[in-house]
Amino acid sequence: MLPLMCCYRVADMPEEINQFCAAGLALVPIPPINGKHMKAPTGKGWNLPRSRNNPNGYSANAADFANLKGFNFGVYHGASNSLALDLDDVVLAQKVFEDTTDLKLLDWLESDLRVEVKSPKANRGKLLFRLPVGFVGAGLRQLKHEGKVIFELRSGNCQDVIHGQHPEGGEYRLIGNPATIPEAPAVLLDILEHWDVWKPCFDSALGIEPE
Repeated sequence: MLPLMCCYRVADMPEEINQFCAAGLALVPIPPINGKHMKAPTGKGWNLPRSRNNPNGYSANAADFANLKGFNFGVYHGASNSLALDLDDVVLAQKVFEDTTDLKLLDWLESDLRVEVKSPKANRGKLLFRLPVGFVGAGLRQLKHEGKVIFELRSGNCQDVIHGQHPEGGEYRLIGNPATIPEAPAVLLDILEHWDVWKPCFDSALGIEPE
């Protein structure tokens, strides 16, 4: 297997896979189960480098995935130094961010410079960002309300589907160039690092009374 950052274009691979690998991003193969497309890998070792002994692992070499037709693919943030702002409810997330920060979510979602993985489901969004080198606050931060996820910040030992089909039907669509993923805004880095401080503010914006 080639080193993580050294990959080459494979002619029969989907363009998105070649683009992500060319940008040095580590991808995880997500096999279907009983013919159904999945959003998360289930094989042991998916968050470890791909090798002969670990065929489920991540890689930035597109050639490693040449025979995996019908698979979904996720970006592994821990090896890609990346962050996803995963919006499960764009409308409610917009209210939360605008009530608590100066962040204009719709401006991000309409920017020509964004890199977004578009879900086939309505009222969803997923923006990708680069983390600063050496950033130590990576992880998963999740805001929920009435049992439903509003948004997640996903980094570190997390993956996000960037190519394939949604389990409920429809294809994910890439908007933008993976080679130009923007740097994560300071406010998102601060939320990652100080979630316990931000969480009560988000809850208040949702009308949740503190315990």
